[in-house]
Amino acid sequence: MARAFRGGQYEAPAPQHSMIGEWLEVGAEPRPWRKPRRRKVLFALATVLLIALTVMIALVWPGSEADAPLPGATPEEWSHAAPLEKTLHGHTGWVRSVVFSPDGRTLASSSDDGTVRFWDMSDRTNPTRLGEPLTGHADAMAAVAYSPDGRTLATSSTDRTVRFWDVTDRTRPTLLGQTPTGHTDRLESVAFSPDGRILAVGSDDQTVRLLAP
Repeated sequence: MARAFRGGQYEAPAPQHSMIGEWLEVGAEPRPWRKPRRRKVLFALATVLLIALTVMIALVWPGSEADAPLPGATPEEWSHAAPLEKTLHGHTGWVRSVVFSPDGRTLASSSDDGTVRFWDMSDRTNPTRLGEPLTGHADAMAAVAYSPDGRTLATSSTDRTVRFWDVTDRTRPTLLGQTPTGHTDRLESVAFSPDGRILAVGSDDQTVRLLAP
């Protein structure tokens, strides 16, 4: 650092008020730079919000403990199965298939009488009929299947077609569409894949065909 020479003596330089000047002064200790306190407050707030969001997701996310289905009967319990008192009546032809909705509140049954009937299973000791029978196929109903989310029902028929129904309102299903499968004989069975993106259709022509949206 340069010093002025006046009157035969060197004059001390003017004091530096910058942080760098303080570090260069003899005997001065470096002062660490501190972040503004505002950043600490924002970081703490973000941490609290992240924890709250994590707790909310754990409570409502599908598959979490809060939404876990009740455990079913064990194999040992099924080895002692017995009929319930209530028998469901209404079809006028052979009942070809039955299936429960994923939430267990509804039972659908298909029959050679060309209908699908729905039953309220909220009270399993006293099931009651829901709405009017579902019709539409040109021949006997073969099989029914619920999509994994329970919003769509697939029906197959001996007329070699599959129909899809919106069953969000379980008392008033609405037709979504009809699809020829390409089978050469009557259809017998239908099943959705676990992700609900594929429907497998079995037929008396000894083949299985796959349908996808």
